[in-house]
Amino acid sequence: MAKIKEMEPILLRVTDKTHWLFVKIVSDDGFTGLGEATLAREHLQISACIGKLAQQMKGCNSESINAFDPLFAVDRGGLPQRAAASAAEQALWDIVGKRLNRPVHALLGGAVRDRVPVYANINRGTLVRTPNGFAEQAHKALDSGFQFIKISPFGGLGSGEGLDDTKKLDEGMERIRAVLDALGNKGKLMIDCHELFDEFQALEMLGKVAEFRPYWVESPVRENTIRLQGLKRLRKAADDLGIRFAGLEKKYNLAQFLPYLEAGVYDVIMPDVKYCGGLKALQHIDALAGAYGVKVSPHNPTGPVGHLASIHAAATLDNFLILEHQFDETPLFYRLGKQEVPSIENGWITIPNTPGLGFELDDAAVQQYGESIQS
Repeated sequence: MAKIKEMEPILLRVTDKTHWLFVKIVSDDGFTGLGEATLAREHLQISACIGKLAQQMKGCNSESINAFDPLFAVDRGGLPQRAAASAAEQALWDIVGKRLNRPVHALLGGAVRDRVPVYANINRGTLVRTPNGFAEQAHKALDSGFQFIKISPFGGLGSGEGLDDTKKLDEGMERIRAVLDALGNKGKLMIDCHELFDEFQALEMLGKVAEFRPYWVESPVRENTIRLQGLKRLRKAADDLGIRFAGLEKKYNLAQFLPYLEAGVYDVIMPDVKYCGGLKALQHIDALAGAYGVKVSPHNPTGPVGHLASIHAAATLDNFLILEHQFDETPLFYRLGKQEVPSIENGWITIPNTPGLGFELDDAAVQQYGESIQS
């Protein structure tokens, strides 16, 4: 029986705005596993949660992932706690896969597809936040082979309880038009609203974007159960306009997803392997969504470890639609590992068959970009 010997967070600063947070677990038979717990501006809280988990997990059997389910399912601490637990779960699958010389997707029941479609989220890579800046980044993604491209055109224009004024909606629409001009008839547009609208503004926005026939509109209003009736009204409006409705990127267990599935407020849900409890939990959420006729598109604006975990999970999901990829945020996405991250060709990723998740951090890169974690 191989026991957990070490467990520690690894924090890397990859842009002026972005940290990637990984969890490394070492077993006493020499195998190392990685998971990812990246959550914007929360790395200190997550690292503290990782430290508490490490105290509970050290010395335990690294081969019995199910034995840790009670730890991974704990809701106390909210998203930071869930991110820490999800990363630990990923790392354990990585270890077991390496030990057995099998890819993680094979351990999860086997792949049901050889490759997965991917869309480009160009939001963080768009440094110039003008309509032309968005258009240039969209064109770059199109030239890189992506057919589905997501933007956050209303970012910076509101506070989360509604846009600052009605002119802000027009500013966002200018960004959308510029991106559509760049795409022509070669790409499909996805619109992420980041919960910036109130219900009335969201209805107005849906009416305005309907003429552009977006692939989907994502999370226009705050997602909590007291707003379910409003979300149902928005879903009805979206249906009437022929718009696919998506959301729920930060919900993290079956109980949190269930009210929205029962209410029928979304066509697509977006669980994140970094928050939802890990790879096995993502499978359970997929199965629940399938019972309600809802598709699953994993949220995945992430570093390479979370990206690979999402690919392995997506390979096994029955209700999978398309996977997110954070396009062109930083070239370090492809430079941090000892192995190459699977390439994206014409908007598709071939499922890797290397043992575990198929990734090891390069020691020199960790030394160059690593930061100490201080409370």
